[in-house]
Amino acid sequence: MLCTACFGSGTRTTETGRGLPQLTVRFPATAAPTATEDLVLSISNPGPGEMDSVFVAFTNVGAPGSGLGQELIPFASGGENPAIAGIDPRPESVSEDGVVYRFPGLAVGESTTITFSIVVPTDRGVAASSVQVYDGNEVDRAVGERVSTTVQG
Repeated sequence: MLCTACFGSGTRTTETGRGLPQLTVRFPATAAPTATEDLVLSISNPGPGEMDSVFVAFTNVGAPGSGLGQELIPFASGGENPAIAGIDPRPESVSEDGVVYRFPGLAVGESTTITFSIVVPTDRGVAASSVQVYDGNEVDRAVGERVSTTVQG
């Protein structure tokens, strides 16, 4: 079973009048420890305004012990993240901490699908991160969603 969430039903805009991206996230609701599962992001630009670049960023959803689950995609170093086994298409660049990825921009009405192959943590229970998608030149032109799975098996 896939867990699907969607933001952006209808065009929402920033204070400058540029449209927020629309984001659909798919990731399995349950997964086995150390399995590799696909996180599929469908991103579209409803306009108005082109997106000069598309950034995808992962963050923690809560402090340790908060009950919000273990990190699905933790911070790393050296621009590589061991929780991410692959990315299709390849990003143009990656942050040093391995959690921010830059992709080509989107014209008005264009969409793209980005797939991150995620290595599921070993500890059983909820594993979660937040994913944000934003325009690199206008960071308030952003949407986000919690991505989680229950590690069992």
